[in-house]
Amino acid sequence: YETPVLIAGEAGTGKESLAQAMHEIGRGSRPFVPIEAATTTPEQFDRAVAEAANGTLYVDDVLALAPQVAAALVALLDGAASRDRATTARVIAACPEGAGRRCSPGTLQEDLYLRLSSAALSIPPLRARRDDVLPIANEMLRHPETDPARSGDGVLSRGAGETLARHDWPGNGDELRAVLETALAAAGDRPVEVHDLPTPLRDDLPSIEESAGGESRRLADIEAAHLRKALAETRGNKARAARILGLSRWALQRKLQKHRISMLELIS
Repeated sequence: YETPVLIAGEAGTGKESLAQAMHEIGRGSRPFVPIEAATTTPEQFDRAVAEAANGTLYVDDVLALAPQVAAALVALLDGAASRDRATTARVIAACPEGAGRRCSPGTLQEDLYLRLSSAALSIPPLRARRDDVLPIANEMLRHPETDPARSGDGVLSRGAGETLARHDWPGNGDELRAVLETALAAAGDRPVEVHDLPTPLRDDLPSIEESAGGESRRLADIEAAHLRKALAETRGNKARAARILGLSRWALQRKLQKHRISMLELIS
């Protein structure tokens, strides 16, 4: 629990939340001191290091540190091994995804990145893990800061949940939290429906024309038909079907279970 850690990810993916969770595991009763690299002066850095003694110093956007502050952080990392680890702040830093590739060779920035990245983690954006959107939303709803009077499962209608999962979330978790707060305010005491969501999310809904043949217009039925068609075209090859549909194989399996589609049904 002493090794410096570098967490990479897009804005809003929860890098500081992950850092806090790691702090709780290793040094939970001690200080967790966050700083913003771009605005931290040498004096502020020295104070933060002193405040974080025995605990964790979290440096957001670490590669944006001014050269003098970056040099102080390098010195802190180099000296940690020779000092009493019980009284030294552990460093957990964050940076944008792919920031290391943009470091110029031989620079102080690269030097700092290499020292931190021996233990590196990466948080995928929400658009790369759509199946996690609804569980994350429900977890956010369990925290009183979202809405003290309402929390937990059942706050979101099925349609609202499906709409959330369909969105690309360029703002990741921060955008999701803001959308939930807006939707809760619009819904009042009742469950959140699709029409309570902000307009950009409602615009994501596919337009479905009336079928002349009387076929179902329900989204669930259309999705099930699309899954069956992809599996039929690939002769039941789930890996190929998942690629065609733009899903992971695990996500495809979950959708097959959701719609109760069996391979035996497709073969018969």
